Order: sequence, then structure tokens, then C-alpha cells
Amino acid sequence: MEEETIRAVANATKAVAELGTSATELVSSSGRFVADLVGGPLHQVAGLLEDRLRCVRRVRWERLQLRLREELLALGQGSTVKPLPLSFGIDALEAAAFEEDDSLQDMWARLIANASDARLEVAPQRAFISVLKDFSSLDALNFEQIYKAEASEPGTTAFVTRELPARAYRASPNETAEKLDPPPDVVLSLSNLVRLGCIAFGSSWGGAEIFYVVNTTRSGLALYQAIQRRGIDSPVAPQIHP
Repeated sequence: MEEETIRAVANATKAVAELGTSATELVSSSGRFVADLVGGPLHQVAGLLEDRLRCVRRVRWERLQLRLREELLALGQGSTVKPLPLSFGIDALEAAAFEEDDSLQDMWARLIANASDARLEVAPQRAFISVLKDFSSLDALNFEQIYKAEASEPGTTAFVTRELPARAYRASPNETAEKLDPPPDVVLSLSNLVRLGCIAFGSSWGGAEIFYVVNTTRSGLALYQAIQRRGIDSPVAPQIHP
């Protein structure tokens, strides 16, 4: 399985390289690539990463770099990469490199790329790091389904959960009257999302948590916007600030 993963990463790396030299010029080595993303001297950044990533399997680190390159390319020709604060950049890269779930690692790559784009208003908030570190793959799926539903229903903040993780949809009086809870594993996942401030439960008159409908939050929306894939203007790498 690991050999197949390494082969897939190699093939994808070749595909990215074939986009043109502008993509490969984004980096000359792992340290140089990271140093251009994170504010700080090259030797300091490389040293921190070497210490923290010593035990990381090589394939996960290589995959992260590949996915991050792809997300930077997806920002488009007009984007400019700004150095991230050292405290945010190192911690985000460390957490992303240790992430063994591909879907969660992809989410980390989008967060880092978006926070690096000088055109976007995605602040490199450390709160995003602590939240994503506590996400399971089911949490991530439920979270994205809820906020995807909100994006398609502007002005709506209450969503029915009983069909998660397949989908969430706008709550109506008829839906909430049925009071059908989602499966137990989804209930636990939603509880974790509430703990992280990503959604909010309603409460009954007796104070019990209500699971069949949840509300979105401002902090959850901010995170959702920070991890969205941006449109591709052209297959040209963004420029790095000198």
C-alpha cells in the first residue's frame, strides 16, 4: 500500500511539473519552499521543521508538499504569496504533516495556501490550528455539509442533521416537529463540533441538548471560508514576495 502511495505521489508530482516551469520554480528544496511561506530565516525554519518532523513518515510530508503546491497553483496567476507568521506557519505545517487522513490533510493544505494569499482576507489565526487538530474525518465531513448547506441557503442558520454525513438542509417547522436524531456516531461528532465552537445546539425547555437541528456560528463560518478551494485563473504559480 505504501509503495502504491509513493508511486501516486510521484505521478502527481510529475503532472504538476508538466504545468510549466513556473510551478517548479516555486521551490528548490523543502526548506526553501517552507521558508518562502513562513516568515523567518531559512536555517531557523528548516531547523525547526527538521526537529519536529523527524519521526514523520516521509510519504506524508511529501504528500503535504504536493497538495500545498497544488493549492497555491489553484489560487491563480494574480495571487501573491505573503510570508506567514512563524508561530502559525510552523505549527500548521507540523500538524498537517502528522495528519494521516488524506481529506484532513487536504483541508490543512487549503488553509495554509489561503492564509498565504495576499489578496484574500484569511487571517492566519491560531484558533484555526487548534480546531482542525481536533477534527476527525467525520467531523470534517459533517462540518462541510452543514456550511455547504448554509452557502446554498443565504440567511439560514438552522439545519437538519438527520441525514448527515450525506447532507444537511434548511430546517423548516415540519422538519423540526419530527425531531428525528442523526445516527449515534454523528451525534458524537456534532457534540465535538459544538465543543469547538463550529456549530451550536439548541436546547429544550429542560436544558437538554437538541441533536436533530443545529445552528451555524460566526467562528464556524470563518473557518469554512478559510478552508475553501479557490478558483483557478491559470496554471501559473503565484509569485513570492522578495
